[in-house]
Amino acid sequence: NTPSGLILGTSGAGKGMATKHEIITTKIKESGENTEIIIVDPEAEYSVIGRAFGGEMIDIAPDSQTYLNVLDLSDENMDEDPVKVKSEFLLSFIGK
Repeated sequence: NTPSGLILGTSGAGKGMATKHEIITTKIKESGENTEIIIVDPEAEYSVIGRAFGGEMIDIAPDSQTYLNVLDLSDENMDEDPVKVKSEFLLSFIGK
């Protein structure tokens, strides 16, 4: 079971505050467990809360040494053919 979330709303509707509340609540409730929260934050809105909880900030930018390789094949969960899984992901990603 991997809980996930997505918060959508109009500008000024309180998405940022709701998200920060959810992060704090989750970290406090799950503090004794191996809880991992991943935030994609292009505007660095969550850097303060990330540092407060000892989070790792990874800068992904054209001039950084860090990058995402969407073609990388994971060694985990290989109950299915990894090439088939990656191909289906890429096709859904480009909308084919």
